[in-house]
Amino acid sequence: MLKADKNTLKANNRQLILSTLRRREQSRSELAETTGLSKSTVSGLVQELLSQNIVYEKERAASSGGRRPVVLALEPRCSYTLVIEAGPHKVEASLVGLDLAVADSITENYETLGAESFEEALRLTVRSFLSRPGVAVKIVGAAAAVPGAIDYADGTLLYSSHLGVHDFKISDIIRSELGKPVYIFKDTEAMLLGEYISGGLDPNGSYVYIVVRNGLGMSYMRRGEVLHFRRSGLELGHVKLESSGPQCSCGKYGCAESFVSASAARRDLKVLLKASGISDTGRYDGLGLDGIVRLSNSGDPYCRRVLSEQCRHLGKAAAFAVNMFAPDLVLIGGPLAYAKWNILSIIRASMAEHAIERYGDCGIALAVSDKASYIAGMADRVFGREFFGTGSIG
Repeated sequence: MLKADKNTLKANNRQLILSTLRRREQSRSELAETTGLSKSTVSGLVQELLSQNIVYEKERAASSGGRRPVVLALEPRCSYTLVIEAGPHKVEASLVGLDLAVADSITENYETLGAESFEEALRLTVRSFLSRPGVAVKIVGAAAAVPGAIDYADGTLLYSSHLGVHDFKISDIIRSELGKPVYIFKDTEAMLLGEYISGGLDPNGSYVYIVVRNGLGMSYMRRGEVLHFRRSGLELGHVKLESSGPQCSCGKYGCAESFVSASAARRDLKVLLKASGISDTGRYDGLGLDGIVRLSNSGDPYCRRVLSEQCRHLGKAAAFAVNMFAPDLVLIGGPLAYAKWNILSIIRASMAEHAIERYGDCGIALAVSDKASYIAGMADRVFGREFFGTGSIG
């Protein structure tokens, strides 16, 4: 019993040192002062971590007199998190080190939407990394970002029209290949975590993150924690805006996503060009939402008109979220975040019109995080649980 207690105490002290170095590189004496551990305990544990190549002596810190102390840092390649991003027709995966930088990445394309093709791409992606010498033993877990509704209790992708799957056991599939813990995130959650880890958000604040891409997604964060329901929820894209609106990918009519999404933008642009007697070939041929935004930035009147209408509907949808959560800030992500004209004023005015008056004046901003940020955000949550033994995933 005493031996077990001693081993437990040592393990706890080891995790304390690792968690402290996660926040800031420190010397041995600084570690003792920060953690409250004795210098001999710190020295012994640090020596063990050095021998295991988990920490290294990075450099000598500035001295205030006398011998300059050695600064200790985490070895970024001693452990990895595998981060997977699932999208229509492709699976992208990144190997992320403790420094939250991508060490390697691959993309596996698949032609036909549906469970069979998607599963094959997932398995090939994981196997590709496991086949590399010395990598498998260093992976502590995996994170996967998916567009769709998730059952967080067992990691099932309940439904995703963009991937063409339902009741898809994505967590089990990845775990069967990897043999390590797997955590599933909605794509909007991943983006919100990226926004948070990039340092632009107050840790004590509350945030609604809305992204417009192939669909319209939303996530919510309060005090650094993403809100999870057992069976997903927060399906802003399927809030009904108009009873007689266009048909949505879910089969119903008038959903927010049927007005605000990449497919809706392409549809509306084609209708507008035809009504104006303009061919949709040439500069407009095959445009996605990012291309429409790009042309709108150059002053194209048709693209601006389409996006202005989308933004009015987006503000109306955002008002539902504002009424429910009364956040400090609403963040708009996806291609719309790269618009260089007054889309925020359009969204803000529509949101204020449809939200409860006391909530309608909350802040609104364009998201600034990039793909590297939300990969880092997911990896950070996995490392927190599986390497440092602290913090939550959500």
